[in-house]
Amino acid sequence: MTQTFAGSVALVTGAARGIGAGVARGIVAGGGKVALVGLEPALLAELATGWATAPPGGRPTSATQLP
Repeated sequence: MTQTFAGSVALVTGAARGIGAGVARGIVAGGGKVALVGLEPALLAELATGWATAPPGGRPTSATQLP
């Protein structure tokens, strides 16, 4: 079953790995946008970089590291 997330925006916590990363990938694959939150900035950046060929609307627009 394929979900459509076009026009949706989700805040995904724990997105650096595991279930959080899988959820983020699924939302982007379905056309949604995500804000990634996690404790491992390098893994978050790696995940977002992998979307360079994602469909329009599914590409990351910025990354911010909080203290």
